[in-house]
Amino acid sequence: MQLRLTANNRTMNPKLINDSLKRVFFLLLIIILSPISTVIMVISLIQIASEMISGKKIEGLMIISKYLIKYYAQIANYITGIERKPPFPFSRSI
Repeated sequence: MQLRLTANNRTMNPKLINDSLKRVFFLLLIIILSPISTVIMVISLIQIASEMISGKKIEGLMIISKYLIKYYAQIANYITGIERKPPFPFSRSI
């Protein structure tokens, strides 16, 4: 038994609705990737400057960048179809 939704005297296929939602998620995730990339680049520049000035890297920034890069990879893997589980905040399990 196939569930069909009707709107404005047209039949809408649930698969079409799921594909449309997936496209919206892709768009939102791509929008999220841009600021993450910028933050990663800024952290990299700060780390380079810190290493040149003091000879040490900033430990806190290394931890933050590690998590940002993991999150960036999760988004990229989902968008390219490598993983089926969407990244936070679109994942269903919390």
